[in-house]
Amino acid sequence: MITGGQSVVVMLLLPCDDGDEQGCESGVQKFRVKMLAESGGQSTVDVLCQIGLDGIRMLDPNTSRTLRIYPIENITRCDKFDSSTFAFWSKSSVDVVEPRRIRLQSNSYTTNTLLDTVTAHHTEKALAVSFENLRLTKYNLFKQENQQAAELKCTRGPSSP
Repeated sequence: MITGGQSVVVMLLLPCDDGDEQGCESGVQKFRVKMLAESGGQSTVDVLCQIGLDGIRMLDPNTSRTLRIYPIENITRCDKFDSSTFAFWSKSSVDVVEPRRIRLQSNSYTTNTLLDTVTAHHTEKALAVSFENLRLTKYNLFKQENQQAAELKCTRGPSSP
């Protein structure tokens, strides 16, 4: 438990690919995957899947142009269907009934790493929110105590030496 003036340091330990120094510095990982079609009329698309603390981005592998963004707070679930297929569900204002499923296919190592990375980022986001709520609660209690002390001082009048 944290008490008094103690502070907490949260460290992020993220795996890095040896050749991806830029991704290592920013805490972002990129994976080359196939985004599978979910309905008729769609086709399987090669994408670069970029996972960061803010969420998941699908990038065009040739131009690095952003194709889709899935904010981390909108991701409701993730799972592995089989050794080569990772899936996550993301809600949006358009998906009123239930979250949309997005399936990504790659080799088993990448699929496992995708699951671990998304889970870790979702956990880090939840921890950050929890710590911020704790900080705000402590601040509000401190402010309330100071206001009560000031009101008490005002009702008693100034103290004489």
